[in-house]
Amino acid sequence: MSGLPSTLVWQAQGMVSVQAGCELPYALMLMNERARVDGCSVVEIASQVVARAISFGAATNEEIQRVIRERFADGGLFTAIMVAHEVGVSVQEVMTALATLEEGRLLFQGRIEFRDANGEHVGPAYAYKYFGHH
Repeated sequence: MSGLPSTLVWQAQGMVSVQAGCELPYALMLMNERARVDGCSVVEIASQVVARAISFGAATNEEIQRVIRERFADGGLFTAIMVAHEVGVSVQEVMTALATLEEGRLLFQGRIEFRDANGEHVGPAYAYKYFGHH
């Protein structure tokens, strides 16, 4: 059984999928990114999700764009998953906000592969740089 996600992770993955309005693989990516940023394991994040201590809710395009402008205005590298985690929305919502971002300049930087806690491939993310007006 080693190498398989725990039942707790599966349950949390389903909850995050519903909260963030995304497919299951993206829900696991959001949980992985949250664990990486918080410096803990995916199991710890899953435990917090199931206990309803954290959630991945919804935000408006304007809120998403504000986070991008404030946090990445110096050209810092980011992925939609990172922004989705920070704002608490789905990756699709971040991509929509990126597509409608009017000020500054957004550059595509490349593809990053994400893996779960067991090292299994869970999918790609695409990295961007945002350069705001100074």
